[in-house]
Amino acid sequence: MNEIKRKVELWLCSVLSSRIPGQKFLPAKGGDDANDGTTVEPPFTVVEAKSAEKVLPCEPTWTVEITVTYVTHIDDTSSPAHSQAVRVIYDQLEQLPRGYFGPQQLTVHGTDITETDEIEDEKRQSHGDVIGVTIGCSG
Repeated sequence: MNEIKRKVELWLCSVLSSRIPGQKFLPAKGGDDANDGTTVEPPFTVVEAKSAEKVLPCEPTWTVEITVTYVTHIDDTSSPAHSQAVRVIYDQLEQLPRGYFGPQQLTVHGTDITETDEIEDEKRQSHGDVIGVTIGCSG
C-alpha cells in the first residue's frame, strides 16, 4: 500500500511541476530527485497520499485519497497572488491526464476533486489551502 501511495505522490508532483513552472511541489514522504524535503521556505505545495484502498482483491487497482496543500506565510493569504496560485493548482488538478506514466510505472484511470479546506499554523506563521483529490490507478 505504501508503494502505491509514494508512486502517486511522485506522479502528481511531476505532473504539476511540469504544468506550473516556478512552483515547488513536494511529496509528503520526504523529498524527491529535485528537492530533499528538509529545508523549504513558503510558498510551496505538499502532495500527500492519505490513504490507498484496493478496489478488488484480485486486481492491482487502487483508489488513492490525496491532499494537495499550498503553503504560504500567514501574511500572504489575502494577497491576489496567493488566490491566483491556488486557482492555478485547482485548475490543473481538474485537468490531470489519464494513462500510463513510465517513470512511476503507474496507470491513472481517473481523478476527482473531492474537497477544499484551509489550515493555519500560528506558531510557524503559515497558512495552507488544501484540495482533496481521489485518484483511481494501477501500479
